[in-house]
Amino acid sequence: MRITHVIPYMHPHAGGPPVFVDRISQKLVKHGWDVRVITTDCMANEQSDDWQKTYRDHYPFEVHKAKFGSYAYSPTLAASLKAAIGQSDLVHLHTLWSYPNRTAARICRELDVPFVIMPQGMIDPNSLQRKKIKKKIYGHLFEWPYVRTASAMIYTHEEERRLAEQSVSGLPKGYIVSMGADEAPPFSREILAGQFFQKYPELRGRKLVVFLGRLHSKKGLDLLIPAFAEVLKSDPNIHLVLVGPGEKNYVQGLHDLIVKLGFSERVLFTGHLAAEAKWQGLAAGTVYVLPSYQENFALTVVEAMRGGLPVVLSRRVNIWEDVTKAGAGLACDLAPKSVATTIVQYLKDPTLRAKAVACGQKLLAEKFNWERSFETMENVYKQLLKN
Repeated sequence: MRITHVIPYMHPHAGGPPVFVDRISQKLVKHGWDVRVITTDCMANEQSDDWQKTYRDHYPFEVHKAKFGSYAYSPTLAASLKAAIGQSDLVHLHTLWSYPNRTAARICRELDVPFVIMPQGMIDPNSLQRKKIKKKIYGHLFEWPYVRTASAMIYTHEEERRLAEQSVSGLPKGYIVSMGADEAPPFSREILAGQFFQKYPELRGRKLVVFLGRLHSKKGLDLLIPAFAEVLKSDPNIHLVLVGPGEKNYVQGLHDLIVKLGFSERVLFTGHLAAEAKWQGLAAGTVYVLPSYQENFALTVVEAMRGGLPVVLSRRVNIWEDVTKAGAGLACDLAPKSVATTIVQYLKDPTLRAKAVACGQKLLAEKFNWERSFETMENVYKQLLKN
């Protein structure tokens, strides 16, 4: 059977959606499926095309030049989609609000090819509030009519499905396919941490509060930074490490806030860390924090658990109950004081940290891993194709 994935962006800086597409596609190919991925160079703010090679090593991977920002319009895309969809048994669309997805859905209807949509949190009430008027008008006229014609919706968590169906009426039947965490490099945490400290020797011997992900307004960094000012009062031997890419003006705003609060010497911006460097940063950490305003799943949370960290996350991260009930992390409110208090609980109690790390590994083995994700996704595909 041939599956075609359509997604507006696959650059690694784009976060979880490209990771899901890649990991599931690799496993589908290994199990005999015919898979191709069609995307654009949206979010690839670099001259080199080297980022594409990793994908092409595993499956057919087609990239088109895009215009108009995240909408990802490409004049060459429609003809390519029509050719690929005409040879497909099922098309899997990822995210919303983009030209590639809307065009692919139109072609699927014309050619009578079934398609599924994975919105990746974009039908969450918090997400719909951003650019509210624009989304309301565009959604009513263009987005929701084609979404309602899909064969199914694919969500990463039951809470994502609940919020989506609460926000938009008439959505197709929803299936839950969670995400997983890659295996860490085959080295001890001590070795990986040592490699990180070789790059940043000023951090050696300090407790590190780590944030990993896109530096974006929805991630709650406006809460984490003032919270860290309070955390420093409990122990001056602490450093905040912000790992991830971000839009230039937004990142500058974070720098300005840190300077205003007076602890710029206690914060490290590493930029995007890929492959082994990411695991080195996690291994060096003491606690991972994500006080996000909205996350359909939060891949970085399971990566932090894989990296051996207890996690602090807000109750807007849809997997927060899974994590806290398993004992792998603590939940905080969307307030700097709550974020700070929760972080300090872990910083002051190594026994509590060790227990959370062990519980996190158990949760990954039982629930949040790519093998389980693939098996669930494959079963959904088979059921839809059979129907």
